[in-house]
Amino acid sequence: MERSITGSLDRRPDLLCEMGELVVGQMRGTSPCSRKPLHAHDEYTLEFVDKGSMWLLEPKAQRSLVGQGQYYVLQPDQEHSQEVDPQIRTLFVALPRQQVEEVAQELFGLKKLAHVEPTIAFAHQGILTTLEAIAAEVEHPLGGMQLMLQSLSIQLTVQLLRTQQQGQEKGGVHHVSGVLSSEIRQSVEFIHAHYADNLSLTQVAASASLSQYHFLRLFKRQIGMTPHAYLRRLRLQRAAFLLTRSDESISD
Repeated sequence: MERSITGSLDRRPDLLCEMGELVVGQMRGTSPCSRKPLHAHDEYTLEFVDKGSMWLLEPKAQRSLVGQGQYYVLQPDQEHSQEVDPQIRTLFVALPRQQVEEVAQELFGLKKLAHVEPTIAFAHQGILTTLEAIAAEVEHPLGGMQLMLQSLSIQLTVQLLRTQQQGQEKGGVHHVSGVLSSEIRQSVEFIHAHYADNLSLTQVAASASLSQYHFLRLFKRQIGMTPHAYLRRLRLQRAAFLLTRSDESISD
């Protein structure tokens, strides 16, 4: 059975905790599918998708799909909105910008200003464990909660910066981003909804209402890889994520 970070927070408010610049909150599904207004935050923001999926929307029609088990990080003052499905459940943490910059400089020994880059990625075990600890702390607030959350937010910052550095050393982590046509956006949503099925190129192209030839050419140009390569990458990422969050065996 897959573990949920936000399932125990059903009776908690959307804004779970606010301590100066450190903010913890959650987003729960609305019906029908809804779109949030364009806005920005003063601090670094991490939002983890515990259930469902969303499109992260930025100015100039840039959009990125964030699915279950993935998180995104935004820099301060980065304008965005979200298009969320009715089943969406997220946990978000606003990280003070001075804390992020000080941790980055301490971690990398840099004299120049260092920061967390905008990111979309599957959450590895370290980030999941820290997010679970943050959720548990706001679910059952006890004495010393402020110190605990400050400590956990620093841990989260270190994990994000380490992940960023490792991604740069490996050539970066691919994610769907950029100006996508409505046809390719529909095909990406279809792949994410049916990645466990035995999908054929005919089915995926049909979801975009395009011929196979035009679909292949358009998908590769906008996504940066073939549909088969994208599906394979998604399955591998999802399998690795499930191994850290469920009781499923490696063979399953």
